[in-house]
Amino acid sequence: MAEAVVAARAAHEAAVLERDGIVASAGERPELPALALYGAPDIGPVADRLPDQVATRSDHHPHESPWTMGLPLVVLAVLSVLGGLIQLPFSAATKRLEGWLEPTLFGNEVHLSVGTGTLWVLAAVAVAGGAVGILVAVAAYLQRRVDHRTFEQPILADAWRFDRLVSNFMGGPGRAGFEATANFDSTVVDGAVESVATMVKAEARLLRRFHNGLVRTYAAGVGVGAVGLVVWFLSRTSF
Repeated sequence: MAEAVVAARAAHEAAVLERDGIVASAGERPELPALALYGAPDIGPVADRLPDQVATRSDHHPHESPWTMGLPLVVLAVLSVLGGLIQLPFSAATKRLEGWLEPTLFGNEVHLSVGTGTLWVLAAVAVAGGAVGILVAVAAYLQRRVDHRTFEQPILADAWRFDRLVSNFMGGPGRAGFEATANFDSTVVDGAVESVATMVKAEARLLRRFHNGLVRTYAAGVGVGAVGLVVWFLSRTSF
């Protein structure tokens, strides 16, 4: 449990360091910064809520995970922080990941026109948003000074009803559309393919009567062809 909290906190610190880059890349889309900053305070409550959820679901103190489980989480937490540190938007020296990937982009990378001061402000706002989330989580789940039901609305537990909307669509119009596509494939497409195969089979059965391996059949064919050529030459000759 403790390792999970450490990993979540470390992931949060790495996330807020890069969130300002997302805001700076929004360009002329004013709604994107709002969406990016909206998610800044969300990781802190998740991390601090873990002990609260474990305490309410168990009558005894849960045992800590063994080192074989805790060590990978700590390693991932450290790597998460390092992943954020190798691409800091403050100067060319801190953009190590950008320089490493530059040969693979062939000059197609996007260059931000935002100044360094603006980037510092955006970074501060992103970190402040994460700090607000952590403080609210501590006050609600650890210190019990704030009722968590105030901001834990049913719509949040229902994932903004997104999963329900997807399920309703896939189970309603989506299923009907897929069934119509399957019916079209089985009736029209398969029907056309089977019709062509039936026609080829009928033609092959008819031609098999003339290609039976008997000499007299081939001789009769040659005779009919010769007569046909004579008739054609006579029809083209003018007397």
